[in-house]
Order: sequence, then structure tokens, then C-alpha cells
Amino acid sequence: MKKFLLLIVAVAFISLPVIANAGKDDLNAQAMPQPPAYKSRGELTAEIKRLEAIPGKRSWQEDFTLGVAYMHAGRTGQALVLLEKTVKERPSFEKAYESLGMARFKDGDMEGALRAWKRAVKADNKAVHLKRMIVVARDRLVIAAKVDALLREVDGGKKKGWQAHLELARLYLKLRKPGKSLIHVNKAIGIKGEDVTLLEVRGRAYAGAGEYGQAAVAFRKAHALSPEASPDKRRLRRMLADMEHFLRRAEERKKAPAK
Repeated sequence: MKKFLLLIVAVAFISLPVIANAGKDDLNAQAMPQPPAYKSRGELTAEIKRLEAIPGKRSWQEDFTLGVAYMHAGRTGQALVLLEKTVKERPSFEKAYESLGMARFKDGDMEGALRAWKRAVKADNKAVHLKRMIVVARDRLVIAAKVDALLREVDGGKKKGWQAHLELARLYLKLRKPGKSLIHVNKAIGIKGEDVTLLEVRGRAYAGAGEYGQAAVAFRKAHALSPEASPDKRRLRRMLADMEHFLRRAEERKKAPAK
């Protein structure tokens, strides 16, 4: 369930509206898929099972809807296959490029996401949400270039010490790569030892990975080390409270009777 919640946060940057634009001669064949609206993980899972169980060849509309459902479920690879298929078979269905762009974005392909979203914006120049996502994708490309340059310096021995690993950990957090962030913040801690800054970054990386228990441990340690009445203390107290809230919710869901 926590992965589902993370996914919903991740895709909250972009809506996936679909406009019906049926032709007069062949309404059923040309009908555009309706926008998906999943209220729960169970509803999403049921929709995926329904679409996967369709006998014979699925229509392109069903493929598109299943691709979007896969994306909501975090099955990005499968989503990409169907969404790429949709734009290949129906290149005039401009709304599909929004979804394809998000799937590529989630897969880490910023350049591919930009190509898809630019195509979608040409069809709808008032799509503010897409323009915002284009800015985000461009920023990610800039950050990725910084990561590559810093890694070369670290590997080449030009950058040494815990500071370089802390910088890499922070950059990877901006790229939404908590696993790689953890690798470098742990290297920094191995060199310098635990302090408030490093523990907070570790907590953020664990939280980004959905490991709320480990995040709470890191934030609790950082909170204990931070000076009394400092901004760090107050911020870490809030972050720790958030992690503890997520953990309580997870326990409540485990204990809840199955419906």
C-alpha cells in the first residue's frame, strides 16, 4: 500500500485527461478512452485484472487504459510497451503523449518525456500542467549532468571526503533515486560519522524509498543531536511525526479485517 501511496504522489504532478472526439461515421471505433479514476489500490488491481482478462485482441482504447493503469500501479515497463504501441497505432491521439511522457519520466528517460510532452503541448498550448512537467524534466537533466560530472571527479580522485558523497546523496534525492542517495550518504557517514545533516539526508532517502521505519530511526537520531529550540529541531520533529504517522497507518491496515 505504501508503494501505491508513493506512486500517487509521484503522478500527482500530471493529470491524464482524455477528450472524447468520436467520429460521426464510426463512433465506437473512434471513441476516445475515458480518463481513469482509481479510488483505491483494490480498484486499480481489479481494473488491471479485468483488462488483462479480455479474450482475444484488445482494442487500442483498452491497451491505452491498461497502460495508464500499469503506470498507476508502478509497472512502468509494461506501461511503456502499451503506451508506445498506442501512439504508434494512433499518432493523432495527442492525449496519449501525456501518459507516455509520464511513463518515460517515471522510467528516468527525461529526454523521451520531453519529446512526448512537447508533442502534447503543440496540440494543447494551454496545458499548464504539461508545461510545468517540461520544466521539471529539464531541471532533472541539469541535475543528472551535475551528478555525472561529480561522479567523474570522485572516481578520478579529484573530489575526496564525505562532502562529495553528501552532495551526491542530495542530488540523487532531487532525481528521485533514494537507493543511490542512500549509498552515498552512508559513505559520507562512514567517513565523518553521524551528525544532524547526514542523518536527515539518510532519513529523507529512506522515506523516499518507502522505508518509513528506517526513516523514523534516522530522523529520531538527528532530532536528538540537534540543538534545542533550533529550526533543525522543529523541522526534524515534524518529519519524525510524519514517519510515525505513516507507520501507525500501516499497522492499522494490517490489523483491519479483509473486505
